[in-house]
Amino acid sequence: MIARSVVVALGLLLAVPSAAVAVQATPKNADRAAIKGAQAQHGPGRTYTALCNPERSERTNRQLKSRWFCTVRATATTEDVATYLEPGDPLPADERPMVTAFVLGWADGEFEAFEADELYWAPREDAPKPLGMVTARRRVWQAMKQEGFPGRKDMAGQRLRCRRSTRFAVRCTLGWAIGDTTGVHRIRVANTRDGEWEYSWKATVVDEYCLYVMKRPRSRCIRRDRVR
Repeated sequence: MIARSVVVALGLLLAVPSAAVAVQATPKNADRAAIKGAQAQHGPGRTYTALCNPERSERTNRQLKSRWFCTVRATATTEDVATYLEPGDPLPADERPMVTAFVLGWADGEFEAFEADELYWAPREDAPKPLGMVTARRRVWQAMKQEGFPGRKDMAGQRLRCRRSTRFAVRCTLGWAIGDTTGVHRIRVANTRDGEWEYSWKATVVDEYCLYVMKRPRSRCIRRDRVR
């Protein structure tokens, strides 16, 4: 199951150039830092894309922002094609068939270091398999469990509504309550080209006791969460 494609990084630890320093540890800035690191590690002659997610706490599901796990995809060079394909083999449809994994370090307001794996050949397949609604709803609960949330039986008043966005992707809205905490998750689950599946979401979690009884500021009682 692919939620966030993370490969164990065995490469070397390198300093990120000052140009990659970000003001905040946001997903977009992490993506940029990973791309700059890939350019420094593997050369500027490729085109790169990156997708980073922060390390997560199973207990509270907060974004800890101390480490970010990234998957970087890159275009292939002539040498890559000669290495991984036999003469006469068709080129993959994937524009960026080369993949590497990064672990970005975040401390004192900067991306200080990253651990980089070597590039390897892993083109994505052309078309994902269709995703059924029953399977999609089941995978919503699998995704919640994967991210450290309690199971369906522990959530009072939960309501799950889903609609199809493509033949292989479904978008769902899940409302739930546990004690004084309520939440709304907007989740997308999809089959991938390599035969696996993935999910992403945006969520709002409200501590109602904090907000309505303790009368604390909304910023302390409402948490917004994101998984890509």
